[in-house]
Amino acid sequence: MLFHGIQTSQNQPYTWTFIDKPQKAKYTSYSSRPLSDGIRLQDQESRYTIPVQRGTRELEVAEVKFGFMPNSQDTEIWRMHQRYCLHKGGHPQLVLIHYSHAPPIQIVPSLLNNPVRHYPL
Repeated sequence: MLFHGIQTSQNQPYTWTFIDKPQKAKYTSYSSRPLSDGIRLQDQESRYTIPVQRGTRELEVAEVKFGFMPNSQDTEIWRMHQRYCLHKGGHPQLVLIHYSHAPPIQIVPSLLNNPVRHYPL
């Protein structure tokens, strides 16, 4: 998808919009700005790289396993997101974001009603 996105971004106009409170189902999106999707993260982001196409390109994966939506119906942390970006041989501002489920854990009480950003957007 990132390879196709690089080609498309060179030939097609596109606009930037907010990703706000992604749904529970798996969700993918392209972004060209830093991620601020309304999800409160309770762990640190881990990053690693994977060589692709016989080392001519490098895929960076940034993963956060424990996230939740403050001031919502979330009672446990179950949100996970992974960001994929081609740093070597790609466009570093084009990012594929994948939202999925993680095993649920307890929310730290001090973060429960502490929003990530101010509304309205």
